[in-house]
Amino acid sequence: MKKLILIICFVSLFFGACKETPNKEVVVGKGEEGLEEMLELAGVNQEGLSAGKIDKDVSYYTIPSTMYKAPEIYKNYIEYENYGMNIEADVIVPEYALPIVEVQIEKLSFETISEFINMTTGSEDLYSIDLINEIETKDTIQASIDGLLNELEYLSRPYEEIYNPSDPITQENVNELIKSINQRISELSIKLETAPETFEEAISLLKDKGEFETETGVKIYPSMLEPKEITSSNYDSIPCSLGAMDSYCNYTYYYIDAENKYNQQLHFKTRKLNYSDMPFGDTTADEAITFAQPYVELLGDRLVVAGVEEDEVKYEITYMRMYCGIKSALMFSSPSDISYLGSTERPYKQEQLVIQVSKKIPMYIQGIDYYSPLAVSNVVTRDAKLLPFDEITEIQERCGTIHTFDSESKVEITINRIQLEVIRVRKPNAEGEFIIIPVWNFYGTETRTWNGLERTAENQNEYQTYLTINAIDGSIIDMHKQY
Repeated sequence: MKKLILIICFVSLFFGACKETPNKEVVVGKGEEGLEEMLELAGVNQEGLSAGKIDKDVSYYTIPSTMYKAPEIYKNYIEYENYGMNIEADVIVPEYALPIVEVQIEKLSFETISEFINMTTGSEDLYSIDLINEIETKDTIQASIDGLLNELEYLSRPYEEIYNPSDPITQENVNELIKSINQRISELSIKLETAPETFEEAISLLKDKGEFETETGVKIYPSMLEPKEITSSNYDSIPCSLGAMDSYCNYTYYYIDAENKYNQQLHFKTRKLNYSDMPFGDTTADEAITFAQPYVELLGDRLVVAGVEEDEVKYEITYMRMYCGIKSALMFSSPSDISYLGSTERPYKQEQLVIQVSKKIPMYIQGIDYYSPLAVSNVVTRDAKLLPFDEITEIQERCGTIHTFDSESKVEITINRIQLEVIRVRKPNAEGEFIIIPVWNFYGTETRTWNGLERTAENQNEYQTYLTINAIDGSIIDMHKQY
């Protein structure tokens, strides 16, 4: 058997990883040669990968998942060197068998981008983002003042309420910050008196100046004051553009991250500066989903609703990609304040569409983010052979999590959901190409108490994963290395 390039999961203060076992190694991040072994274990003929008959249809799913056995609830408690893990989890197994699918990053077409722009901005003109960041009207200045007033309100709370052990700030720091905010509010209030009323008026005043440099050092050229034309030859090379919109909306902008071969992104954002003046409506999450549906339909039937979150002003709807009846995982690999195997890289995103819809009337799209659009190259198999559930839990018990925690805190992790689903991992020796594979994700929350402090920090994100196990070969997926 070919030698594997392995990163062995071991117990140490730095890696906070897996328990040693005399029988079998638990591996984190299989190397470039691990794919061949995994396909053999999955029951895939080697000719099935990028060879023979190409099958790109992931819309149908005729194989019921009747052979896989797993309990509905799994419970366990494991004490590790610097954290404890309490497992009281629902075990979720999909209705259909799990596939292996080859995919690659898909470049969105000019037609698709044009439709998004037309639906978002209508017939309004688009301008340079450098220009819009320098445009000041009464609405934009008042919005800045309101934001600073909100910050002042927060900083005026008792010191104990704003202290964060992970980002300590002294009372003296708070006083200095309050002083500088008040000074900035005074400066903006003076500007507010003579600021132009509308976006169009501001543009007209800037045209009279010709070429000049703003207070922030941005050079404004006459060409920036003219509307931009988005064409088939430049639509993926203009990083950002914007447009003035209706009376409720100040601007919309978009950009395409075409340079990132792993995490391309389409981004739209709409800002309504006088949003607080809009009447509240009795809108529901279902109405928001219906309102957003035309944008989803631009991308075909590849995406389904995976979750809806809401706050006081908006619904945030997340859509995930489907492969042979299996929804790809909606997950976060590690909290932002946790070192992840010493890596500074950001993990690849799964293909997902996030649409923010306002709660108020008139409803409008607040933002659209489309991450990592993928094109299917080949369905390698629709029914991969998987490890038994008891082997998966044995691996999990030895490893716990590959997240790391500082020695100054006491950590308790609660795993509340264990789910069999699919994610994309990197295809060895193939730039920008990936494979969709079955994995077990262990989702949960954590509570941390700092030594010598009574303050407790909690992470309650329902999509937080503490371990991702390859359901075929039992290796631990390092989400930053993407294998």
